[in-house]
Amino acid sequence: MTTISHANTVKLESEQHGNRIDLRSVATPNISGGSLVEYTVLVPLEAFVRLESMNGVIHARGLRGDIVMETASGSIEVSDMMDAHLHVKTLKGPVTLSSIQNCHLDVTSVTGDVSLRNVAESSVVVNSGGGRITYDGDPGTMGDYRLTSHSGDLTITIPANAPVEITERARNAESLIKSPTIIPFTVLEDGGKPQRMTVGISTPCEDGRNVILGSDMRASYPGGAVDPNDLVGKQFNFSHIPRFEQVCCAIAGRLGICTDVVFSLGSQFARLSKKKRIYHEHIARAIDAARWHVLRRKYDWALKVQLGVTWNQILRGQLTRGPLDQQAITTARAICEQYAFKVELIIAGFVDGEPVLFKASGKEELQSETSPGVYVIGSPGSRAAMSHLNKRGQTLGCGIARSLLHVHEAMEVARKADREHISKSGIYAVISYDRGLWRFDPRSDLLRAWAKAYKHRKDTWSLETELAREQVRAQLHKWEGHEGVRTSDFAKTPPS
Repeated sequence: MTTISHANTVKLESEQHGNRIDLRSVATPNISGGSLVEYTVLVPLEAFVRLESMNGVIHARGLRGDIVMETASGSIEVSDMMDAHLHVKTLKGPVTLSSIQNCHLDVTSVTGDVSLRNVAESSVVVNSGGGRITYDGDPGTMGDYRLTSHSGDLTITIPANAPVEITERARNAESLIKSPTIIPFTVLEDGGKPQRMTVGISTPCEDGRNVILGSDMRASYPGGAVDPNDLVGKQFNFSHIPRFEQVCCAIAGRLGICTDVVFSLGSQFARLSKKKRIYHEHIARAIDAARWHVLRRKYDWALKVQLGVTWNQILRGQLTRGPLDQQAITTARAICEQYAFKVELIIAGFVDGEPVLFKASGKEELQSETSPGVYVIGSPGSRAAMSHLNKRGQTLGCGIARSLLHVHEAMEVARKADREHISKSGIYAVISYDRGLWRFDPRSDLLRAWAKAYKHRKDTWSLETELAREQVRAQLHKWEGHEGVRTSDFAKTPPS
């Protein structure tokens, strides 16, 4: 530590209490003159530092611990920070934050301007009464920034290709200057613009003896190595797991996270298969356990990046250097609540001859119904698909021919409603309670002819015939492999 006094009217004081050091300057009473003092203090990278001043300049650089900075009218300058927790309060002094990464920033100013430059991958909360808030730089690949001003301007300058979504809110639309303005923007986990989910449809039929599962085949996540029109697997089966050979799963959402959940679900089913008897509740708990396994890992990473703590530390309420304060716990809760778990699943089929039909959407409670048992997941096009299925009166009482046509029509309706994210159908999975997994090609001339013939008809009851059922059975292919296998590779032997 070095101190420089520019006047003889100032007394320098220092005290040490264990690992705590207090430094202060006190003006000598009844003596006129200036009272300028400069402190230069070197501390360990992860030290807790508290800096206070009435009207002097406070500057901090290169720290990684907890830093508290408060001033009335003096300026605050912070630079070259990483993995730090920074709390700034000022009445009217300007605040400048630059070259900061993976930090938690909480800035409060009454009338002072706040400038953020090259603040990346951080959790940022800035509140200003009348000061100007400016953000300039590349936010990086992850972070959450909430900027609030009651009467000041907000200016955000970021690269055109930055992977962010920006939301702007105002108390009224007359003036963004005179009314509170909040501009939060969240950096996406993967590069590219905000992605919407694709679509998946399931429905039981033949009085619950069969289930049809349909999904599109587009890898619709921007910014990745896969071209938007490339085909990827959106359906998975568990044929390698005893007793779950007749269970399939359709996914919609972020492909990587969805597949993580599916693989975790496979592990849960493998453990479950060893039970003497498998009940409906066992499968429900296995699905929730798989979802939570992945979600907890995502929570843990978000907390590490944005707050510098782990999920287990939040649960214990304890850090290595002491207990968590209430503000940290509140912030952690907000981080978890704001995390968008973009995963939707339909799990359908039969286990030990009993029907299995579940729908899992994000963080919502698991759904399970057998009547009507019609589920649709995915992008905004899914709403159009469900509307069409309701219009057609699709229920588990419909025959296999009618149900295949209804699913095919609904997939086309969804694609027309959201062409950007939904491609043409892949392969329709047909799951029979006593004959295993089968697949039906949506490019079938039979299905195309039915779609054309019934396009303008109010109902499809005329397909409830044995001839229509036999036509479908003749074009079913035994399930072999995963999505991407050509139809010509499938065995042609229909179920007996």
